[in-house]
Amino acid sequence: MANVPPPENNPPQPLFAPPPQYGQPHYGQPPQFGEYGQQSQYGQPIPPGFAPYPPEATPKKTLGLVAMIIAIAVLILAALASIVIGTAVGPIANRSGNSFSFNTATLTPEQARAFGATGILIVAQIALGSVAGIAAIVLGIIAAAKKRGRSFGVVAIIVAVVAPIVAFIVYIVSIAATLAPA
Repeated sequence: MANVPPPENNPPQPLFAPPPQYGQPHYGQPPQFGEYGQQSQYGQPIPPGFAPYPPEATPKKTLGLVAMIIAIAVLILAALASIVIGTAVGPIANRSGNSFSFNTATLTPEQARAFGATGILIVAQIALGSVAGIAAIVLGIIAAAKKRGRSFGVVAIIVAVVAPIVAFIVYIVSIAATLAPA
């Protein structure tokens, strides 16, 4: 028989160990979270099972700023295009009483050639202005909703909504200023 130490020196081992409690580390592993008695960065003890969260980064305001820049560019370019179009249409429009009309069928060949570039500008103003204006509104709404430049986003929404109104007023004023006398 082998030498077996007396039972006093070798206490009986349990057949199985109870499972660790929820949130408790397994035997031999360091704790994952703070223990009572540990101090957090704020001087408060950290309760077990909770880890301190890192501070949230403030969202960047780039989205709202981009939306605002697009909206301001649309406003300025639409107003400039309205001036060019209005001054080109005004001299060849027909004035009658309190209104005016414009008919391309009555243009001479020279006037039609000159007005061709203005027609391209009209299409570009409507198409590009609409696409860029809608993009500025959508980006402004997203920026305001996600707090990624909320104030810039609100300004972008307002400017993009006001841009076609301003462009139309500038167009009418520039036509009226260049209309031939009745």
